[in-house]
Amino acid sequence: RTDLLPLSARMCVLPLDVTRPESIARTLEAAGPIDVLVNNAGLGLFGAFEATPLATVRDIFETNTFGTMAMTQAVLPQFRARRSGLVINVTSSATLA
Repeated sequence: RTDLLPLSARMCVLPLDVTRPESIARTLEAAGPIDVLVNNAGLGLFGAFEATPLATVRDIFETNTFGTMAMTQAVLPQFRARRSGLVINVTSSATLA
């Protein structure tokens, strides 16, 4: 959606599913060298924990925890090779509730 962010020669918006290794690989290949990784993908859940299906909890962990780890693992080799790079992990204070 081009109406969400202004067009810029310095930014490239690509689709990514952090729960799918092939999506991560495809996106990183298309992106080229990365200077900063912002792990911002996340699912939220509100309601009684005991009423939450375990499958939903697994989906949340796949995205919020394992997706963050997978993305970080995927970019660290190029950061190490260049001896430069930054990882920013974003979370929500809603998880404290």
